[in-house]
Order: sequence, then structure tokens, then C-alpha cells
Amino acid sequence: MILLVPAVLSACTGASKEDPVIPEEPVATVTAPPSGVTLSAATQTSLTFVWEAVPDVAVYTWTLSLDGAELYSGSTDRTQVTVPNLECSETYVFGVRSVGVTVSGAVTASGTTMDLDAPTGLAVKDRGGRFLTLSWDALGELPTGFAWELTAPDGTAVSSGAQAENELTFSDLEPGGTYRFSLWNVRNRARSAPVVLDAETLHTKYSIETNLGRMTVLLYDDTPLHRDNFMELADKGYYSGVKFDRILSNLAQCGYTESGSAHAQQWGTLNYRIKGEVLHKHKRGSLSQAQWSTDQTSPMSFFFSRTDTGCTYLDATFTVYGEIVDAEGLETLEKFFGVPRSGETPREDIVIVSVSAL
Repeated sequence: MILLVPAVLSACTGASKEDPVIPEEPVATVTAPPSGVTLSAATQTSLTFVWEAVPDVAVYTWTLSLDGAELYSGSTDRTQVTVPNLECSETYVFGVRSVGVTVSGAVTASGTTMDLDAPTGLAVKDRGGRFLTLSWDALGELPTGFAWELTAPDGTAVSSGAQAENELTFSDLEPGGTYRFSLWNVRNRARSAPVVLDAETLHTKYSIETNLGRMTVLLYDDTPLHRDNFMELADKGYYSGVKFDRILSNLAQCGYTESGSAHAQQWGTLNYRIKGEVLHKHKRGSLSQAQWSTDQTSPMSFFFSRTDTGCTYLDATFTVYGEIVDAEGLETLEKFFGVPRSGETPREDIVIVSVSAL
């Protein structure tokens, strides 16, 4: 609290007969102190205080303190003052007085009243085996951007920084742990609620390496039966050496193995079925599963759609559970359709070299 000592008033009230008579000094007129000091406005970086006018006072002095230390002071002939360049989430004490008279009551202005533009809408936008993309709502005029911090499962900071964009991607995360992400507005230090991320759910992006190029696929979380089946086979190495054995005008299919081949001898025949999860429509780069019947799909055979419209006739019955998410992958897919073929069978091998989690 600010303590400004009232002016000391003096007067000579009497004298002995032997002393010369000294006229009394005029009694000082004490003007009423300012009252009604309030916080009237708050922005991202400033606070505005107002008070009631005092009759016959032309100038007021003021101070703003933080933790008992004076930050700013000044004088004004108005009944309000705006203090700029403040940090949010701090508690300031403001006092004002009429010059040379006395102190008004100080007003405490908590910086939390300045949290007008805290970041909101913080959410997971995308995720893969070891990467994670977060996004949040953009603010208006915000030249200094956002500050952020990612904390590891053991509580240590993985990374921190500041940026103007409202999206951020982390890579090289370790599956099996819980990460905590915090975000705040650099200008007013308005911290958002952290988002806790279980890294076990991040294992959904895979690289498919073929003899014609590489593709990155994102597996959808809302088709868990097909997602988990693909992940299990990929992690075990099932797809290494498997060929794309059917190339139609608008889809490329792989997964079946020739009877008696080395792959068939190693893995045998996968005879189980997966219940359909028909939620998504086919588009360019869609990853879909071949069917055994209308509501049951093959465990090993999948296909990619070449165009946005070429496989729409399959939307109502076939399960789309992922998509190619990189430009290189779409270019690789297009190469499949340039391979000479007899009917639907390529005359040159299109082989999966490996499938691995990212």
C-alpha cells in the first residue's frame, strides 16, 4: 500500500508580554482528498484509473506500485490516468493525491482483470507415431504472438518458445507417456488451460516405402478396428514384400499373397474378419480395406483411391480408415497407374519394401 504523509500544518498561537507581538500565521486550508478511485478500463497491456474531482485542485499526483516498489509516478490536471506497459496476472496498487495536501485511498488493480484475450480453443489438430500438431484460436492484433511450453511425463520442459502463428507441431515424442502443453498470450501473460496428451494415442501415422517411392498415411481414430489391425500387421512386418497386385483405373490394391510364395509360407493365410466401420467417404489418397462380404472386411488387403470421384460408388459399403497426407505420397501413388499391366495385373512389380510408424 502506498503511504503518503499528510502535509504538516503549523501555527504560532501566543507570546509573552516581553516578546514582540508576532501575528499569527494564516491557517492552511485543507482541501478534501480525491475519493472514489476506481479501475475503469483494462486492455492487454494497460490499466486506466479514475477518481472524483476535488474542488479548487488543479493538479493531482499519482503512483503505481508492484510488490511494494514504485513502478511509475506522475502528475495530471485530469481526473484519470492510464498506465501502459503492464504485465498481466500481477497485482498493482494505485494511489492519487491532490498536490501538497493528503492521500486518497489506494485502489488495488489485479492484473487478472486484463485477461481479455486469453488463448482459447486449444486442441489436437493432427498426430502421428512421434509427432503432434496443436492449434488454438487466433487473436486479433497481436504483434508479439504466443508463448508456449511442452512438458514431458517426468515434469521437465521438452521445449518452449514464442511465435505469432496459432499452430505448432512437435516431433520425436516418445510413445507411452503423458505430455502437458501450456499456452499463453505474450502481451498479457494470459495462460490457457494445459492440454494433457497421452502419447500412446499418437501412434497413428505410418510411412509406406515402396520400390516406386514413399507414402505417409494417417490412420483415423474413429475407425479403431481397422486402424489397430493395420498397426499390428505393420509393426510385425507383415506388409514387407507384399505387392500391389491390382491396379484399376481409380484404385490400387495390395495385400493378397500368392500361394506357395515365401511371404505366404512365412505368414500363412489370415482368415479372420473385421467388422465394417463405414464412416468416411473416398477421396484422392484414401486408404480403404477390401471386403470379404458386405459388412466384413479382409484383414490384410487394402487399397488407395486415385481421385476424389473415382471410388465414390464404394462410399456406402467400404471402410475408409486413413489417407495419404503428403505430396510425395500422392505422387508415388500416381506412379502406380503408369506401370504397364495386363488387365488389372501390373506387368512390373510394385512392392512394399517396409511399413513403419513415424
